[in-house]
Amino acid sequence: IAAVALFIVFHTGIALTASYAFLNIGTAAVSLLLIGDFADTKRLRAMTPARVFATSILAVYFYITALSFAGLAGFPLQRLPRVMTAPLAHAQGLRTFNRYGLFAVMTHGRREIEFEGSRDGIEWKTYRFRWQPQDVHSAGRVMMPHLARFDWNLWFAALGGWRENPFVMRAAMRLMEGEPAVTRLFLENPFPAAPPNKIRFPLYRYSYTDPATLRQTGEYWKRESVGFYAPTIVRLPDNSGYRLVQN
Repeated sequence: IAAVALFIVFHTGIALTASYAFLNIGTAAVSLLLIGDFADTKRLRAMTPARVFATSILAVYFYITALSFAGLAGFPLQRLPRVMTAPLAHAQGLRTFNRYGLFAVMTHGRREIEFEGSRDGIEWKTYRFRWQPQDVHSAGRVMMPHLARFDWNLWFAALGGWRENPFVMRAAMRLMEGEPAVTRLFLENPFPAAPPNKIRFPLYRYSYTDPATLRQTGEYWKRESVGFYAPTIVRLPDNSGYRLVQN
């Protein structure tokens, strides 16, 4: 019951401060299955040896979990007596309490890939995202429980290279073909009459402004250019293929 309460409070906090689609709702719902027989308080009072053993295991589990979270939060565990941190050191070998996964360490800034199209190589128009940070005067939209897969994957693509994320180039190709299924992924199509024949990928780093800047300028984000994510992709004049041009 304590685990259920902790899970629900924890994931409610995440849901209120982020947009992780249905993940928090799903995790909180699954945690309800932990209640089971423990809802019967009369049986809970009858502490059989098996229950004593199970309760001891749970106590150790919660203790190690608390140490893990303290370490992730930056608490200097090395200052504690070794006897207090020994359970965590032994448990890490089981790969149960380790700092692994996509969000073991959160980035302090957010890199965003943009799509800019052109028909003459001089005037470039930006494709506006539905969900990604882009307008510095917009705090962002709440999308949960919807999972915007395209925007979500672009966020991860920005953490790596374009060769490991070929869907970015494929999306650009479809935009130059005027594919409606792809243009609908964006908030609007800046080329309603005819698609562009060139697309480049400027890369920006976003970080939150401070309250004083927000009050003064109305800007939620500080946006810095960090070059280009990938070479410019150009559609051949006879529409027979594409070529890459270094920026």
